[in-house]
Amino acid sequence: MKIVLKPILKTLLTIVFSVVIHIICVKIYNYHCIGDGWFSIIQTILNVPSPHCRMLLDIMKYTSDFYILFWTTLFSSFILNYKMVRKWLTNINYNYKTYK
Repeated sequence: MKIVLKPILKTLLTIVFSVVIHIICVKIYNYHCIGDGWFSIIQTILNVPSPHCRMLLDIMKYTSDFYILFWTTLFSSFILNYKMVRKWLTNINYNYKTYK
């Protein structure tokens, strides 16, 4: 049981860590790179191309891509495992009827 839980816990911690990093980067980006009000248009034009704003955007993109990849992989593995288990159970049922 411990062997099974260890990879699941590592995966969940990785996902939580990725989401936390994404949220922190969004908050910092909104605070430092995008302002409020009409004057913020000029501020945004000057701040967005800056290195720290570009870095925050890149981190947000990578964490978002990772999160999408995680859900796609999880969904695909469920479908694949469902098909494999179904085929395995069908073979067991067939073998049971044949050898009975």
